[in-house]
Amino acid sequence: AHNDVAKLSGRSHVSHSFYSQVHPTWPEYLRGLQVASAEASAGRLVGEVSPVHFHFVWVHQEKFNGAYVEAMGGFWRQCNARSAPEKIRLSHRECMRARMPEARKAEADAAARAGVRLQPPTLMRAVYGSFEPALIVMLRLPWERMHAAYYNYVHYRGRYAKLHGSDASGELNWANESIGAFHRCEAEFGPTSCALRFESLTRENEETFYHCDQLLKGIYAVFLPQWRREFARLLPLRTEEYFSAPEAVLARAFRFLRLRVPQTPQEWRPILGRGRVVHGSRPPDGKPPLPHDVRAL
Repeated sequence: AHNDVAKLSGRSHVSHSFYSQVHPTWPEYLRGLQVASAEASAGRLVGEVSPVHFHFVWVHQEKFNGAYVEAMGGFWRQCNARSAPEKIRLSHRECMRARMPEARKAEADAAARAGVRLQPPTLMRAVYGSFEPALIVMLRLPWERMHAAYYNYVHYRGRYAKLHGSDASGELNWANESIGAFHRCEAEFGPTSCALRFESLTRENEETFYHCDQLLKGIYAVFLPQWRREFARLLPLRTEEYFSAPEAVLARAFRFLRLRVPQTPQEWRPILGRGRVVHGSRPPDGKPPLPHDVRAL
C-alpha cells in the first residue's frame, strides 16, 4: 500500500452506508471515524469506499425517502381496512396505485421543507461544508456492468435462467425486460426521474423485478452531473482501463490525490500485489463472455 495512505486493519473504520441508509446515525458515524483520527493527524490520507453512493437509485436513498415510505404504509393500512365489497370494486393493487402520487407529494414536501435536494451528493456537501474532498469514481461499461451483475447476484440468474431454459436466454430476457420497463417509464416521467425514483413512480415500476436496478445504475449521465454540481474535485476513471493497465490508472489517481507516484518496480510491488476483492457469488470458473445479442441491445 502507499506509504502516505492510512493503513487500517480489521473492519472498515466507517460504515459505507451513512450517506444513503438510515443507519449509522451521525453520532455512530463519527464514532467510527475515531479509529482513523490518529492516521489523519499523522498526515496520512484517510478515505472511504462505497459500492452504492455514486448511483443513488431510489432503493439506496433510505435516508431521504422516508416520507414516501411512511405515507405508503398508511395508505396500505387504509386500503387493507376497506370492506369486502369495496375491495371487489377496487382491488388492493389499484387502491395503492391511486395513492402513489400523494406519497410522492409527501416526499416532495419534505424536500421543500429542507430547502435542498434530498440525495447523497447534497448530504455529503452539507457534511464537508467548505472543505473540498477528492472524489474518485470507477465507471464500468454499462453493458459489462449488467453482465457481471447477472452472474454476481444469484437472484437475477436464478430467476431468468430457470424461466428461459439457459443462462444466455435468461440474461437476454432480463436485459430486454429491464430496458422495456425503463423506456415505458421514460416516456411518462423522463430519464432523470426514472433513474432516481423508478419504483416510486408507478405500480408497474414497483412490480418490475428488482426495479431494473442494474440498468439504472449504469445511467451515469444522470448521476455524474449531480455529483459535479456539489464537488469540484471529482475524477472519473474507467474500470476497464484499470483492469488492463492498473499502474497507469493508479498513477493518475495518486496525482489527483496529490500523493507521490511510485517510481520503481520495487515501490509499485506492494501496491499492485495486493490483489482484488470480489464481492458476490460469481461462478467459480468465471462468467462467460457477454452474448452478442445482449450487447446489441
